[in-house]
Amino acid sequence: MTILMKRTSLLACMAALILLVGGGSTFAANTSNDKEELISVKFAGGTVADYIKALVKEAGTINVVVALEAADVPMPPVTLTKVTVSAAIDLVDGRSASPPGRNIKLDVRHMPQYAEEELPTYQISDKGYQTERLRTNATVWTIANLLRSDIFDADDVLAAIETALDILESTGEPIIRFHKETGLVIARGDQAQLSAIDDVLGQLQASQNLMSQRPYQKLRDEHAALGGEMESAKARISELTGERDSARDEIRRFRVELEAQMARLAETERMLQQRNQELADLTSLLRKTQAELEAERRKSTVDGKSGRDNP
Repeated sequence: MTILMKRTSLLACMAALILLVGGGSTFAANTSNDKEELISVKFAGGTVADYIKALVKEAGTINVVVALEAADVPMPPVTLTKVTVSAAIDLVDGRSASPPGRNIKLDVRHMPQYAEEELPTYQISDKGYQTERLRTNATVWTIANLLRSDIFDADDVLAAIETALDILESTGEPIIRFHKETGLVIARGDQAQLSAIDDVLGQLQASQNLMSQRPYQKLRDEHAALGGEMESAKARISELTGERDSARDEIRRFRVELEAQMARLAETERMLQQRNQELADLTSLLRKTQAELEAERRKSTVDGKSGRDNP
């Protein structure tokens, strides 16, 4: 289903929102986040648009979508000290105004975040105006982000929308068109029908984010497993290093003991050599003494024989 819309009609549909983006620190959209940063604001009074600009100046990077009919709603002076961005923006909720021929009551919606790095987004709109608009005018959604991957195509998205609308008990038949070139879905129907389309697109976006993250989750699991193996390897290396150091200490101790044993052995060998020399000297002296005694004995024998021969 494809229809070409005139540029002026498209601009009229898209001009319903004003996007205010600030720069600086990031604030989580989850109002229950205890780590959300705190800000202080002193607002002198003005319109809701002026108040949001003051918050952006103090808070830094936040995304606030303000409907045109909500921007000029009066906002009284506000003085806040150390409050969350969510609490500061929630002060706009319920603000009302009564321009000629209509009543305005503001509604603050905290948009869901589908990725950790995604900046928080807040939508400020008019409940009464939005209800009337949904019943009488076309509403536009962009599904270009759903069509960027291979998970869903345009037929899948439109079939899901038609399935959701089939189970509704609505009196009128909704009109749905898809503009392929821009990725826009334009629908006309009652509030229940358009709310169902919005819910379907939100669920499809959440499903796409979940399915697109599965390969990365597998990589993260593998990375975690490798990290565990690396830690085990480091522990084993540390254990082996300790055993190596202990072995080195044992070797040093054995070497010291061996050197001491070698020194004692060298001293024993020196003493043994000294004793051998002394023994050799004694042996030589003994032989000399024996030779002298033998010579004296022979001489005595010869002298005695000579005396007997010469009386």
